[in-house]
Amino acid sequence: MIAFNILPVYPLDGYRIIKDLFVNKENVLIDEIINYVGIIVSILLIIFFYMYRLIGFIFIFSSLLILNIVHLLKLKKRKKVFQQIMMYDILNLRYNNSEN
Repeated sequence: MIAFNILPVYPLDGYRIIKDLFVNKENVLIDEIINYVGIIVSILLIIFFYMYRLIGFIFIFSSLLILNIVHLLKLKKRKKVFQQIMMYDILNLRYNNSEN
């Protein structure tokens, strides 16, 4: 149970431990990389359990893979919004400087 829970896959505790160690709140890129690692781990474990015909684990890691992909899409959306806010701030700063 402990080995399962420390896997670096999104909803598990291993993901949160790695995220707390390496990610700042503003750094979305490293968060995306950690999420890609979770997707790769999920795919490798699905293949491993498929080879040994353990269907229950295949369903578990398939659902974890779907959760990772959904979380990655949310991160990309958050990254896009953050970039738009940065561009707005830059343009607003230029406009305010040109007025003075």
